Amino acid sequence: MNQTNINLGQTHKLARLFQLIILSLPLLGYSIFNIGNRGIRADWLLITLLIVIMLPFLKFDRLSLMVVLLNAAVFMSAYNPIMSADTSRLTDFVSTWMQFALCTMMFLSVIHLRFGEQDMQLFLKCFLFIGIVTAALATLQLLVSAVGIDLTLTITNPGKVQPHSGYKEITGKLSRATAFFSEPRHLGVFLVSKLNIALLLLLNRGQVIYKNRLTLAAIFLLLCGGVVSSLSSSTFGIAAVSFLLIIIFLQDSLKRMVLISASIVVLFVTLWFAFEGTHFSRVLTQRFAFVDRVQKISTLLEKRKTRKIDVVRYVNNVIFAYETWQKAPFLGVGLNNMQHFNSGNYSTGAHPPFSWLAETGLAGMLTLIAFVLFLVTRFIRLMKRVSEAADHIWAKIGLLLVIQPFIFSFGGLYGYSSTFLWVELALGCIIYNYVKGTKSPLVAGESGVIK
Repeated sequence: MNQTNINLGQTHKLARLFQLIILSLPLLGYSIFNIGNRGIRADWLLITLLIVIMLPFLKFDRLSLMVVLLNAAVFMSAYNPIMSADTSRLTDFVSTWMQFALCTMMFLSVIHLRFGEQDMQLFLKCFLFIGIVTAALATLQLLVSAVGIDLTLTITNPGKVQPHSGYKEITGKLSRATAFFSEPRHLGVFLVSKLNIALLLLLNRGQVIYKNRLTLAAIFLLLCGGVVSSLSSSTFGIAAVSFLLIIIFLQDSLKRMVLISASIVVLFVTLWFAFEGTHFSRVLTQRFAFVDRVQKISTLLEKRKTRKIDVVRYVNNVIFAYETWQKAPFLGVGLNNMQHFNSGNYSTGAHPPFSWLAETGLAGMLTLIAFVLFLVTRFIRLMKRVSEAADHIWAKIGLLLVIQPFIFSFGGLYGYSSTFLWVELALGCIIYNYVKGTKSPLVAGESGVIK
């Protein structure tokens, strides 16, 4: 492995730029400036700057080929919108395809960069820091809403809807937190990605950053508070799946895992009884109790005949995706084109991977599966080769970062064209380069572009 002509100073600047991108992610509702009804976001501008800087240093390997094939499959899905001669379908395709292209170009720009230990630690600290800030704001919003104070932020991006939350019939005066986002579930899913990293570090006693376990425990609890503030059942489901993933595949010590899991359960039960009889306790009971939820859903469906909610809505959307996919099985109906096939019996669309299958067809789905499998298998091979404890933890964090975005895509925020998904994938690949670089005495500790 050698370096190109990117020097150490340039690499540090690129590291700071990527760290700014990480910190800017929650601000998607707060545009830098507006063009018509489209807000230009900070992360888009920073990503564009990163791409321009890195264009001379792009390299082509198997991973790059996978990304090119993925883009080709997405681009081919334009066939049906073009043949339809429907300008609205073409507009919807182009707007989403441009964001997909921007994100994948950003991914290609950084996946061959290798940074030193200090830069890597700062990447992870930025990732957790923005989660801590978001969780603190969310927890504050939930607590003060109990006394009638509304700290909901006003979004300035004209392309985004204002913050809102459902289930007012259940929560009453207590408002579900949104922090910087427009929906509570988006907030929850965003925080779960940080919560997973904090849990993995806590289970492994830090070793790579925040070696003080009290600090890690405080970060974990604060992030837990932010997740709970969303009062989102879909977020809780995604968190449960993520925790199982960590416990089964990424945790070495069964005894430690059992102890920490038991501690989380004890803490939850303690808080439950501490709040017993309060409005907050009743909200939690009504929000997540199955019988109450079924009764509430039945009542709400009677009031809103045209709107399917919760499990009913998700199941119907999967059916909708399957019916749409049948119209163009190989190439799909076109990226961001599902809504044009809605006859009014369904909501606006399905979550990935079902919407991806319908919109990009078998070509897009098979290419995506191959891409994900390639990322996962090379991390598994890397974990088998590393012997140092710290490198092994870094490898586990990297593997988590390339798996969890696809789990989170069910929560709506991590769509396959979103910066959230591609930034985490890129960070995972940067970690891969760092861990792989430490195994070579000729390049250990150096920064640059891997050839």
